[in-house]
Amino acid sequence: MKAGIVLFWLLVLCEQTAPAAHRRGTGGPVLGFQVQSFDCIRRLGAALTRRRALVGADESDSPQWERFVDWAGARGIIFDKWRIGDVGGGLRGAIATQNVRKGTVLVSARPEAVLSVREGDACPLPRSFIDPAYWDRMAKKWEIRLALLLLYEKSLGSHSRWAPYLEVLPHSFGLPLTFSEEEVAELQYAPFIADVQIERLFWEQQYVALGSAMHNAPPSREDFYWAISCACSRTATLAFGGNGSKAQVLFPAADMFNHDSSAAPAFRFTASRHKSSKVLYRFSSTNYYSPNRQILKSNRHRFSSNTTAY
Repeated sequence: MKAGIVLFWLLVLCEQTAPAAHRRGTGGPVLGFQVQSFDCIRRLGAALTRRRALVGADESDSPQWERFVDWAGARGIIFDKWRIGDVGGGLRGAIATQNVRKGTVLVSARPEAVLSVREGDACPLPRSFIDPAYWDRMAKKWEIRLALLLLYEKSLGSHSRWAPYLEVLPHSFGLPLTFSEEEVAELQYAPFIADVQIERLFWEQQYVALGSAMHNAPPSREDFYWAISCACSRTATLAFGGNGSKAQVLFPAADMFNHDSSAAPAFRFTASRHKSSKVLYRFSSTNYYSPNRQILKSNRHRFSSNTTAY
């Protein structure tokens, strides 16, 4: 739910390249960009906000949210002290329902209740869906591996054991990667437009390669970009299994907090020394929050200045 990342960076461009009289502080431009039209970037930022106002609205009041809560409870995903609600600017986020102290565990789950991939993982998907050799070739492409997990579960429809989770994921993201040609042209900044075009070419090549590795019809481009967007924008990096190796994890409920790049990363894997104790993923607060304040998170290790896909 990094709803503000693209808007943030676009406004940074405006802020850092605006005349000195309009800048906060006294230093020169940090990024050194020369944007042709500040007004255009601000209009585009406003358009992004309006787009995201349509994504995942009214979660806490919807049947989909109720099904997700029941599903999460059945899978041992524990979360409380917060709810999903309107956080302003047409955005939804996690709002504290009581005083939340620093270090408070906000979400916890067993490893089998999250979607995760590691470089050394064997392909968990059936051969009827994807060629295992393709999975092996994607060992360094965690985004594609996580996208494959999502696409497979989505292909199962209501039969998927992850269906209630998929229902509450955003249906679209409004990232520059998926802009129309007219919207890309409105950026009016050649280096950024070039980045978008390069990213589009890369992901189009990946989509074609994926299609050749599937035994049945490949997903639509829309579904492919949806899965990639979910993976890129909602993933955290955690140590897996208590052995120090890293996993890229989609953590249901914990991935519903909006991003704050100034916050400390708050995702942890806790392995007990006692075999009888539970082994848990935990998402904890890194600040104090009073009731009705939005709780924010940071995936700083996953945060990227590549705004075309994140």
